[in-house]
Amino acid sequence: MSRRRTEPFALPLRAALLLLGAACGDEACLVPPCALPAAVVLSVRDSASAAPVAGAEATFTGPMTGGGPCGGATCVVPGPPGTYEIDVRAPGYRPAHRQVVVAGTAAAACTCGAVETRQVVVSLARAE
Repeated sequence: MSRRRTEPFALPLRAALLLLGAACGDEACLVPPCALPAAVVLSVRDSASAAPVAGAEATFTGPMTGGGPCGGATCVVPGPPGTYEIDVRAPGYRPAHRQVVVAGTAAAACTCGAVETRQVVVSLARAE
Protein backbone atom coordinates (compact mmCIF):
# COMPACT_ATOMS: atom_id res chain seq x y z
CA MET A 1 0.00 0.00 0.00
CA SER A 2 1.48 3.30 -1.03
CA ARG A 3 1.07 6.48 0.91
CA ARG A 4 0.15 9.55 -0.97
CA ARG A 5 1.72 12.77 0.15
CA THR A 6 -0.65 15.72 0.34
CA GLU A 7 0.42 19.31 0.02
CA PRO A 8 -1.53 22.31 1.28
CA PHE A 9 -3.76 23.86 -1.34
CA ALA A 10 -2.01 26.80 -2.96
CA LEU A 11 -3.13 29.23 -5.62
CA PRO A 12 -0.94 31.44 -7.71
CA LEU A 13 -0.82 34.91 -6.17
CA ARG A 14 -2.81 36.59 -8.96
CA ALA A 15 -5.62 34.01 -8.69
CA ALA A 16 -5.73 34.38 -4.89
CA LEU A 17 -5.97 38.15 -5.19
CA LEU A 18 -8.82 37.86 -7.66
CA LEU A 19 -10.69 35.56 -5.29
CA LEU A 20 -10.12 37.78 -2.25
CA GLY A 21 -10.30 41.18 -3.84
CA ALA A 22 -11.36 43.06 -6.87
CA ALA A 23 -9.91 44.05 -10.20
CA CYS A 24 -8.46 47.56 -10.40
CA GLY A 25 -7.72 48.31 -14.01
CA ASP A 26 -5.36 45.61 -15.24
CA GLU A 27 -4.14 44.78 -11.74
CA ALA A 28 -5.77 42.87 -8.91
CA CYS A 29 -5.90 44.23 -5.40
CA LEU A 30 -7.19 43.33 -1.98
CA VAL A 31 -10.22 45.24 -0.81
CA PRO A 32 -9.16 46.94 2.43
CA PRO A 33 -11.36 46.69 5.51
CA CYS A 34 -13.03 50.08 5.74
CA ALA A 35 -13.86 51.52 9.15
CA LEU A 36 -17.21 53.28 9.39
CA PRO A 37 -16.35 57.00 9.60
CA ALA A 38 -18.10 59.63 11.71
CA ALA A 39 -20.43 61.42 9.29
CA VAL A 40 -21.83 63.90 11.83
CA VAL A 41 -20.66 64.95 15.30
CA LEU A 42 -23.40 66.76 17.24
CA SER A 43 -22.74 68.96 20.26
CA VAL A 44 -25.96 69.29 22.27
CA ARG A 45 -26.26 72.61 24.14
CA ASP A 46 -28.83 74.43 26.25
CA SER A 47 -30.24 77.26 24.10
CA ALA A 48 -30.23 79.79 26.99
CA SER A 49 -26.89 79.07 28.66
CA ALA A 50 -24.95 77.22 25.92
CA ALA A 51 -24.05 74.63 28.59
CA PRO A 52 -23.75 70.99 27.48
CA VAL A 53 -27.00 69.03 27.87
CA ALA A 54 -26.51 65.71 29.67
CA GLY A 55 -28.74 62.74 28.88
CA ALA A 56 -29.27 63.62 25.20
CA GLU A 57 -30.22 60.95 22.68
CA ALA A 58 -30.13 61.08 18.89
CA THR A 59 -31.93 59.03 16.25
CA PHE A 60 -31.02 59.29 12.59
CA THR A 61 -32.11 58.06 9.17
CA GLY A 62 -30.42 58.39 5.80
CA PRO A 63 -27.56 56.34 4.40
CA MET A 64 -27.38 54.76 7.89
CA THR A 65 -30.23 54.37 10.38
CA GLY A 66 -29.83 54.11 14.14
CA GLY A 67 -29.53 56.03 17.32
CA GLY A 68 -28.91 55.93 21.02
CA PRO A 69 -27.61 57.93 23.94
CA CYS A 70 -24.93 60.52 23.41
CA GLY A 71 -21.67 60.33 25.31
CA GLY A 72 -21.97 63.34 27.57
CA ALA A 73 -23.38 66.02 25.30
CA THR A 74 -21.77 64.72 22.09
CA CYS A 75 -23.55 62.44 19.61
CA VAL A 76 -21.68 60.69 16.80
CA VAL A 77 -23.57 59.60 13.69
CA PRO A 78 -21.51 57.04 11.77
CA GLY A 79 -21.91 56.43 8.07
CA PRO A 80 -21.09 57.23 4.46
CA PRO A 81 -21.77 60.49 2.60
CA GLY A 82 -25.39 61.49 2.07
CA THR A 83 -28.30 63.34 3.67
CA TYR A 84 -29.16 62.51 7.28
CA GLU A 85 -32.36 63.35 9.16
CA ILE A 86 -31.42 63.65 12.84
CA ASP A 87 -33.72 64.02 15.86
CA VAL A 88 -32.23 65.00 19.22
CA ARG A 89 -34.04 64.67 22.57
CA ALA A 90 -33.10 65.20 26.21
CA PRO A 91 -35.15 65.07 29.43
CA GLY A 92 -36.61 68.47 30.25
CA TYR A 93 -36.02 69.87 26.74
CA ARG A 94 -38.04 70.21 23.56
CA PRO A 95 -36.83 67.90 20.78
CA ALA A 96 -34.92 69.31 17.80
CA HIS A 97 -34.63 68.12 14.22
CA ARG A 98 -31.76 68.72 11.82
CA GLN A 99 -31.13 67.75 8.22
CA VAL A 100 -27.40 67.44 7.57
CA VAL A 101 -25.75 66.86 4.20
CA VAL A 102 -22.40 65.06 4.42
CA ALA A 103 -20.01 65.31 1.48
CA GLY A 104 -17.51 62.65 0.50
CA THR A 105 -16.78 59.88 -1.94
CA ALA A 106 -18.20 56.38 -2.09
CA ALA A 107 -15.93 53.36 -1.69
CA ALA A 108 -14.37 52.15 -4.93
CA ALA A 109 -13.10 48.69 -5.81
CA CYS A 110 -9.70 49.08 -4.15
CA THR A 111 -10.16 52.00 -1.77
CA CYS A 112 -12.28 53.04 1.16
CA GLY A 113 -14.61 55.98 0.70
CA ALA A 114 -13.94 59.34 2.29
CA VAL A 115 -16.29 61.40 4.46
CA GLU A 116 -16.06 65.10 5.34
CA THR A 117 -17.28 64.89 8.95
CA ARG A 118 -19.81 67.63 9.74
CA GLN A 119 -19.62 69.33 13.17
CA VAL A 120 -23.11 70.51 14.19
CA VAL A 121 -24.28 72.33 17.33
CA VAL A 122 -27.87 71.58 18.34
CA SER A 123 -29.38 74.02 20.83
CA LEU A 124 -32.27 72.59 22.83
CA ALA A 125 -34.86 74.85 24.45
CA ARG A 126 -36.17 73.92 27.90
CA ALA A 127 -39.68 72.44 27.95
CA GLU A 128 -42.17 74.54 29.87
